Amino acid sequence: MIGKLSDAGYRKEDILHAAESLYHDHLPANRAGLASAWIYRRHRQQGFGATHPPETMPRYDFQFKSLEEMAKAHREALG
Repeated sequence: MIGKLSDAGYRKEDILHAAESLYHDHLPANRAGLASAWIYRRHRQQGFGATHPPETMPRYDFQFKSLEEMAKAHREALG
């Protein structure tokens, strides 16, 4: 993905990885050096659902409860 976007003129710094799974999405995004937004849909529930718990808590740059909430924050940031 990073290579394809690079071919289209985008840099790593231009990419925001938005996903739910800390284990399947945010740990790999951290390893790839990508910014990420955690879409924390399970915020009202305990545990990690059907996904593995992460070995360590990954870093994420933003946290939202839904994609709708993320889109709203983006619109507000644009003014």
